[in-house]
Amino acid sequence: MNKIFFFCLLLCLPGLLAAQDSLALSIYPFAGRYVQLDQLRPYESENIAAQSFKTESKYHSRFDGLSIDKIAFKGQLFELTAGQGVLMTDLSSKAATPLLNREEKALSGGQNFLLLAQDGAVCVKHLKGAEGYKVYKYNAAGEEVFGLKIPHSDSVSYAQLRYSRPYLNYFSHSSKQLVFNSYLESKQKSVVLDLEKGQLSEYDFSFDGLIWDEATDSEIRGFLQILPDNQQLQILYKQQSFALPIEQIQRYEEMKTLLINDTLYAIVFNERAPGALLLAISLSEEKLLWRQLLEPKSQRPKVGQAFYNYFWLSAYKDKLLIEQLSPNQKRLSIHKVEDGQRLEQFIH
Repeated sequence: MNKIFFFCLLLCLPGLLAAQDSLALSIYPFAGRYVQLDQLRPYESENIAAQSFKTESKYHSRFDGLSIDKIAFKGQLFELTAGQGVLMTDLSSKAATPLLNREEKALSGGQNFLLLAQDGAVCVKHLKGAEGYKVYKYNAAGEEVFGLKIPHSDSVSYAQLRYSRPYLNYFSHSSKQLVFNSYLESKQKSVVLDLEKGQLSEYDFSFDGLIWDEATDSEIRGFLQILPDNQQLQILYKQQSFALPIEQIQRYEEMKTLLINDTLYAIVFNERAPGALLLAISLSEEKLLWRQLLEPKSQRPKVGQAFYNYFWLSAYKDKLLIEQLSPNQKRLSIHKVEDGQRLEQFIH
């Protein structure tokens, strides 16, 4: 009887695991609670979901963010320490090992941070002036897989003064690529680091948004630029390059996109002002399919209030998922991919 039960369990196990994966993908964590994406209703659970849409979908890197103190990888905890250092601690034995630090005496130029690659932990040290960014990748044994420098400042002479002028900031990352972009109009520059091979790709242009591949959402396929003077959106995708007129696009400065089949979906927004545009663009036909204005009146800031406007864009089946964070509220709105009409929203 036990053998029969064990045999049946082996036959059923793949189906059970697939069902668990499907359930996890349909659960979206939002504001300390959960939303069931098939039924578009709150999902009640007494336990915190270890697996969910934000951990199991191909869009997981969009929610990972950066860590300014510590990050875990394969049973090891990597932690930033004083003097540009990194400490690795085994989570089982609690044994701590300081990793090789070549920048102990270097001056800080900004915030250091950690992020996860597919096969390692990555530390970005933001050093001052000509020292640039130093990027290191470590494996689970604490061994340095690669280390390299990315310049972020120019040396400038004015009268009898000589100083460093920064121009390059972190822009985005996935589990495979780390992206830096210039924020100075006078210095057009962008840098993409392959986190697997440690190879740099440098471009003599800046951008306002990225197009990630559809299959894994981890490799760059194109760039977008907002052209405010012409009220156009410039799109560079693989071998294509074209511009689309978009009314009111000059109001916005940044973009989040995703690719589904031939259609590019984009949120165009300004981090320091309310409102946004939701766009659908056919890449093969090089035309705008539809647009929706996202501008809740409740978002408008009070006089003197600091304002921020952040977005996370992803997709589940035939739905676009737009999570938004502003000073007064968190919002999750769910839209049809076919026309952008809103199906449901959750506000906290």
